[in-house]
Amino acid sequence: MAAAPHAFISRAISMDHCRGSRPTGLDLYFIHQWDGVTPIEETVETMSSFVKAGKIRYWGVSNYSGWALAKTAMVAKEPGFVPPVAHQIYYTPEAREAEYELIPAGEDLGIGAMIWSPFGQGLFGGKVKADGSAPQGTRQGAEGWKEPFVSDWDRFARVLKAVEQVAAETGRSVPQVTLAWLRDRPGVNSIVLGARTAEQLADNLASFDLKLSPDQAAHIEAAGRPWPLYPFWHRAMWGMDRPTPSERIYLEGHRRTVGM
Repeated sequence: MAAAPHAFISRAISMDHCRGSRPTGLDLYFIHQWDGVTPIEETVETMSSFVKAGKIRYWGVSNYSGWALAKTAMVAKEPGFVPPVAHQIYYTPEAREAEYELIPAGEDLGIGAMIWSPFGQGLFGGKVKADGSAPQGTRQGAEGWKEPFVSDWDRFARVLKAVEQVAAETGRSVPQVTLAWLRDRPGVNSIVLGARTAEQLADNLASFDLKLSPDQAAHIEAAGRPWPLYPFWHRAMWGMDRPTPSERIYLEGHRRTVGM
């Protein structure tokens, strides 16, 4: 059973090598998404073999669920396997679902969080309005574009307003404030920039020296704080005597939400 995924990924790595000129292995290779069918054990075995063969230096996963990430990490602890070092997740001031399990799990398991599309595929790129409308020539303004899923546009409007307010206070752009806020969030290790133009890249990189005040960061956090789903509201009410360090800050936020 292991031959099929091993061969498929091996061909993909070989193609990547052919496109480049590097004689050594890839620095970091990601499994983009678990297909829900391939046994996790096969994926771990395959990626471990590539590390040992020198084809890649490290490997990671992307868009995994919390339980799949944890199972992958546990399987990879078996003798002879090489554990993943990173996981890519979708995380913005509005899209905070990763705080429920993915970020705390990764931090507890020693798997670094790499944020993809920090601007929500353009939602926090500085051109989208509070109602979600966007000009032509932008990703959100493209006909037929469906990502990302926004569960509550009123909530998005509140978050965008908070980011815009901080941008006005600091004299910076909405993208710069977004990156500064994400960079200081617990459990975030790196952020992937997807600039299409030199101007966008320069604006993004200019955020490196922007440090939000505690009040500014808290203002954005409160506007987009995720609803305390079960079992998190229960743990926030009754499990604060011994929370794990990786989830304490999120449980404290849930307590504020439920009025405790």
